[in-house]
Amino acid sequence: MTVTTRNSIIIVAISVIMALICTTTYRLWKYKETVKSLTVQEPKLTDIADGEYEGEYDLSLVCAKVKVTINKGRIENIAILKHDNGRGKKAEKIIEDVIGQQKLGVNAITGATASSKAILKAIENALQDAETSD
Repeated sequence: MTVTTRNSIIIVAISVIMALICTTTYRLWKYKETVKSLTVQEPKLTDIADGEYEGEYDLSLVCAKVKVTINKGRIENIAILKHDNGRGKKAEKIIEDVIGQQKLGVNAITGATASSKAILKAIENALQDAETSD
């Protein structure tokens, strides 16, 4: 193998590695921006008929699926049916805050913001579907 061929192979390999690093960095930045800008709308619980409603939300790296039980205009229970979370398992305690405060406008769990927001959006989606199905 000549020096020129070897140098060309090294340049191509470095170029590929740099492209992968740039792509990964951009995707991570875009994901963080998506999580940061994610908002949750507050449903009007008194407009939702008693029953169980399922909702889900997918942030690609984190997703959640929940079943929300409404009884007499109150959130009675929230069951997490699925939560792909990486290191965000601790976000699941956010359901206690939602039930306790009877609202979705609760603080995200520190260190598990993406998972917290995915769970809140899944709850919102379940309740929005309930509002529109009346």
